[in-house]
Amino acid sequence: MKYPFVLLCALGVLGGKETLSRLSRLVACGAILGAASFAQAQQPTLDPDFVGTAFDQYTTKDNLGRTITFYLTRVSDKKLPLIVLIQGSGAQSIWVKRGDKISGGLQNLTAAAAKGKARVLAVEKPGIDCFYQPEHPGTAEGAPQAFLEEQTLPRWAEANEAAIRAALTFPGTAPGKILVAGHSEGAITAAKIAADMPDVTHVAILSGSGANQLFDMALTMGDDETYKTWSEIQKDPDSTSKFAWGHPYRRWSSFCSTSTLEQLEKSKAHIFVAHGTEDKAVPYQSFEVLRAGLTATNRDAHYEIVQGGGHDYAKPNDPPADGFRIMFGRLVDWFLG
Repeated sequence: MKYPFVLLCALGVLGGKETLSRLSRLVACGAILGAASFAQAQQPTLDPDFVGTAFDQYTTKDNLGRTITFYLTRVSDKKLPLIVLIQGSGAQSIWVKRGDKISGGLQNLTAAAAKGKARVLAVEKPGIDCFYQPEHPGTAEGAPQAFLEEQTLPRWAEANEAAIRAALTFPGTAPGKILVAGHSEGAITAAKIAADMPDVTHVAILSGSGANQLFDMALTMGDDETYKTWSEIQKDPDSTSKFAWGHPYRRWSSFCSTSTLEQLEKSKAHIFVAHGTEDKAVPYQSFEVLRAGLTATNRDAHYEIVQGGGHDYAKPNDPPADGFRIMFGRLVDWFLG
């Protein structure tokens, strides 16, 4: 079955009283030392060899014991709000290297829109090395086995959450104002992170689903094929060797188990939603499902509808990336305003 590429492109105070016995003091001391040891294990490590961009590369450990690689823009002596940008589907790195030149994806556009008024954070997908570019971007075809096993919604969300926790340990990151923005597949991930982390104050759903992704697939691929394929996925939901629509069954069974709307209902973050009316990857009807669901529960949100815009908000004959540049400018203005 052929499928459109754009569709596939579519994470206590220890009160030490003087009356404590010597044994109690020793126990308390051990608890403090244990906590300090755990905190130290979570401290991010800078990679000095990553140069040539506005970002520094760090690694940290997440709650699953994995090493997570993330990138954070540099600051001078100011404490700045944090913007987390989550890419869409696929096994590609968020960086491309050609010779000595490094180019980036949406994180670069976000940093340009922020104009030094916020720090921007982006996370490499677990199982993907920096600069890795597959033959079929936007899909998991030919991807490393580690990525196929790691790419589930809870595991990808936790990777991003670990990076956020690490970024908040830096003196240049101001707590209290955090935006998590996700594009396409990244949108439901952003919604889950906002549900998981009360520290997230703002969340942006950029060309993302409203209902679960089966709804989008049914609109795009047709009911018969979609639900027949889903039936096959359900027979072996953890398989990393069986594929549908460019991704393993394991990925689909995880991401289809919830919806962006369901996750947003668990969060108190301010909501920004943007969609193009001619989006061929995530149909515009999915946006309307999300807006109707939020409106029905009296949930306030900021909506940006791009008439004639596609998955990247660009209109026919627009220069590449112009749609993204304009939308990220509006998003940053909304967040910082």
